[in-house]
Amino acid sequence: MIVGLGTYLPKEVLTNDDIAEMMDTSDEWISSRTGVRSRHRASAEETTASMGAEAGKKAIEDAGLEPDDIDMIIMGTMFQDFTYPGPGMVIQQAIGITRTIPVIDIRVQCPAVIYGLSMADVYIRSGQAKHILIVMAEKEFEHFKVDRQIGVIFGDGGSAAVIGPAVGDRGVYVTDIQGDGAGVSDLVMTSDNMPGLARGEAVWPEVLRKCKAYWEERGFIPGHTKYPFWIGQEVFKNAVKRLIKSARAVINEIGWTFTDVQHFFFHQANGRINAKLAELLKLPISKVPSNIDRIGNTGAGSVLILMDEAKKAGNLKPGDICMLSAFGAGYLWGTALIKF
Repeated sequence: MIVGLGTYLPKEVLTNDDIAEMMDTSDEWISSRTGVRSRHRASAEETTASMGAEAGKKAIEDAGLEPDDIDMIIMGTMFQDFTYPGPGMVIQQAIGITRTIPVIDIRVQCPAVIYGLSMADVYIRSGQAKHILIVMAEKEFEHFKVDRQIGVIFGDGGSAAVIGPAVGDRGVYVTDIQGDGAGVSDLVMTSDNMPGLARGEAVWPEVLRKCKAYWEERGFIPGHTKYPFWIGQEVFKNAVKRLIKSARAVINEIGWTFTDVQHFFFHQANGRINAKLAELLKLPISKVPSNIDRIGNTGAGSVLILMDEAKKAGNLKPGDICMLSAFGAGYLWGTALIKF
């Protein structure tokens, strides 16, 4: 079960008007298409690991534990600070764990929180660990501010949760994690590891040709730098279709209905995707919290940030049934059903 939550958001807040001074866009254009009105930006000194560590410290404190009570760290991000080691090792040191423990860094983008929760649940049920810290953090704004199609959505921040053994009927009931490589060409980011990319001479793998052609048709010639690509219509359609199927799968496995769930914590990717999910699943808006307007899309960090906000506001209480759900590149996605 989740026994502690923590969040870290950088101090600097950028409004859509601030973004409009950086690129050709406007508050109306951004908010009407994404639901975002402001986001946090990390300072030059802040890193993915430092933000994750701050969130992790708060989660451990919230759980009433000490750093050395943590038996494992599972860390998820799109943007690690070094090629190696992953941020999890830096976080272990930064939060003050003095003993050796397993540290796992996972690269499954936005649904990393569901994958991490599922992994933690398996390790705890098997008796290999008692308390596991899952940390999700992203320093992504600087990677994405290249144009108004992409850069306007994202924000920086970190979140964490301490997962411990179930108490009574409180705990993780079921998780559903899935992937479909057919979505790679619809939602992908090029890498500095692509030979020749910096010179504009990269040989694009066949799996990326579709997205390259899509952007070339719109007047953008990829090359010279790593760059995120997505085909908006395909991502929207697949996110909605697959998350609905996943939500129904976990509900059916338990034998509950959606009315049994008090909170639906959806990944804050895009306001329109979540609105469509709520509409098709016939969910009352009061059960679907959102903060994308204030902090944007914080990637892997968004679900736990949303949960932590609900707890601090007094809306998330022990015994509440929660559905956590996220979708990302790959395609990869997942849903978890828990009793908080």
